Amino acid sequence: MKELARLEDDGLFIDEVGTWSEEKYQLVSAYASIFAASMRKKYKALVYIDMYAGPGRVKIKHTTRIYASSPINALNVDPPFDRLVFCELEDQKLEALKARCAAGYPNRDIHFVGGDVNDNANRILSLIPQHKRDHGVLTLCFVDPYQMKNLRFDTLRGLESRWIDFLVLIPSEMDGERAYRNYI
Repeated sequence: MKELARLEDDGLFIDEVGTWSEEKYQLVSAYASIFAASMRKKYKALVYIDMYAGPGRVKIKHTTRIYASSPINALNVDPPFDRLVFCELEDQKLEALKARCAAGYPNRDIHFVGGDVNDNANRILSLIPQHKRDHGVLTLCFVDPYQMKNLRFDTLRGLESRWIDFLVLIPSEMDGERAYRNYI
């Protein structure tokens, strides 16, 4: 599996994450690469959606290691996705991601959806091109909520009219550890 490239601090907002995130981003990047390579000849358009995109970079807690996170890694997939849709609730994270995308990927077809992803299923759906007989469209949707309460399964069901492969990470153990006091 390909190692993540270490990055420098670019002065924009960076999420701080646990060490397990290094492996997560490696695996998600590998999956996105395999998905794009295996589906490129079968579909005219490949779309990538990141429902909890974050700012595009992460710093591993208690270290100086900085890496690209899932949206930036998706932009580096070869063959590339034709359209990318990045959703983010927090304005500070969304603005940092927009700046990183504008600086590093100015000619890519990138769309940003701000606000609660659960309130924006129709907006997300509108950004996925319609599949037609002579123009197949396949989407990879990465869903990695911070807590399970941040995702309503009706949101995923709202996208069922398109051809979508979902990669959903369920933070069952992490959610319990993060919210330990709430569950006691």
